[in-house]
Amino acid sequence: MMKALFYIPLFSLICALSLGQTVELSLSANAGTEGTGPVIDVIATTSSNVIGSQTVDVTVSGTGITTDDYILSNTTITIADGTNMGTVTFTIEDDVIDEFDETASIQISNPGPDITPGTVMSLDVTITDNDPEPTVTLSASSNTIAENGGSTTLTAELSAISGKDVTVNLSYINISTTAADYSGATSIVIPAGDMNATTAITGQDDSDVEGDESFTVEIASVTNGVEDSTPQEETITITDDDIPAPTTVELSLSANAGTEGTGPVIDVIATTSSNVIGPQTVDVTVSGTGITTDDYILSNTTITIANGTNMGTVTFTIEDDAIDEFDETASIQISNPGPDITPGTVM
Repeated sequence: MMKALFYIPLFSLICALSLGQTVELSLSANAGTEGTGPVIDVIATTSSNVIGSQTVDVTVSGTGITTDDYILSNTTITIADGTNMGTVTFTIEDDVIDEFDETASIQISNPGPDITPGTVMSLDVTITDNDPEPTVTLSASSNTIAENGGSTTLTAELSAISGKDVTVNLSYINISTTAADYSGATSIVIPAGDMNATTAITGQDDSDVEGDESFTVEIASVTNGVEDSTPQEETITITDDDIPAPTTVELSLSANAGTEGTGPVIDVIATTSSNVIGPQTVDVTVSGTGITTDDYILSNTTITIANGTNMGTVTFTIEDDAIDEFDETASIQISNPGPDITPGTVM
């Protein structure tokens, strides 16, 4: 009877000790770096030694956190009978993706039947990224576009996928264009997880006769990336679609009268309405009642207008003779204009 009475208080004491035991989480470190660690101990500690082994579940969560970011040695922590602590390990995995530093939240839950949740059931681990930013290259689907709405696709390409949005800022350098000749974005954003992104550059039509024009688009700066070591730029040519007005040619003279023996020497001038592309010619002839080649000297029967200019000349010199005669009128004409010019009003 005395022995029975002795066991009853002992049993009550054991039950009292078992009731109200709590479990809490601790970590051996709260931060680590990809590739270098450390390996972090995830520790479940009870407020006193347990009677019979007890377990808690371990889970990991966090924005952007996946199982590629870590290795958990076990998803259950076991606290052995007669002890007050159990552990698993949390190892930070290395990857090749440039990304923002991440925070993994480690939680314990579902404590065994004889323990209850304590105050600290969740702790954070900061994971520092160790990957370099990707490089960026720039390319164009075509380096020639039509003025009337023609377009080319500009592509910004990464050397590796990034965990960040990569912004590629662009600048435009006008060679023979103005900003009104084309439209294009000032940046390209490559979303996290993508290798490339594109934008269009479009020609803007006008009525100016200006010939083909060119501009250069280049990478000005990159956010969350680095421009490739070779300067990234594309030169785009806009083909003009405007037809120039016909270039006309007209005749003028430096003087309209002269005297035998005293002159002056008269310039015979062919002038075009705009500078010519490629040399152009006109024929020069002289006629008139009683006019013969004894009355004048024409320095050439062809006037040549040089490439890039709008004027050419020959000279008309009045010859002296010993014949008494009426005043004469010489008519000077130009004709047969070259292939890229047409007759004007005064010929």
